[in-house]
Amino acid sequence: MGEFKVIEIDYLKGSVEYMNPTSLTFGVYPLGAVGTPSGLAKGPIDDFDKIQLALKDLQGDAKRVIPRMYIVYTKEWESEMLSNIAFFRDDSLLGDLCIVLGDWTKKQGSDIELDHWLNFIKKVINDFGSHLGSLQITNEPNLPFMEGSNPHIIQALVEGVVVAKKQAQKLKLPINIGFGSVPSGDASVPYFLGESH
Repeated sequence: MGEFKVIEIDYLKGSVEYMNPTSLTFGVYPLGAVGTPSGLAKGPIDDFDKIQLALKDLQGDAKRVIPRMYIVYTKEWESEMLSNIAFFRDDSLLGDLCIVLGDWTKKQGSDIELDHWLNFIKKVINDFGSHLGSLQITNEPNLPFMEGSNPHIIQALVEGVVVAKKQAQKLKLPINIGFGSVPSGDASVPYFLGESH
């Protein structure tokens, strides 16, 4: 097996750093609803008392276990998503947060109101940044059946990461800011962000 490296790209400074991590931090998505190519897969209603017990059990002797939560941003859902984040915070479920862009189950309306998107990211950091360990801007944007179906996703991702990092730095919050993608393969968008095969 090859050497494991973490790459940190600082777009604000124009630098790339290769880091050799001394440890890994694991998080867990504790809720029952999950996204699929055709919408949500629904299970039983989440029992938050059982979720808290399971998180404590997973934590064991470790300092903490980090819950990973997702919200789906659309201009119409903004206030509901902010309420969801407040609920996660109040129930000790806010550690890592991923802001998914748009309702990909509806194929129409792929335009992004970029100013609203960027202001929402700032609002999340302003209101909840002190509770966040990391913030992921978009979710697997190289999947064509999710955010990758939006022709503006790369612009929203790049500008979102830059705005988030600037806002966190302005407020002196030590939030890790980034994005995730799936590995290259049959399900991913070819040459996403210039990757070669």
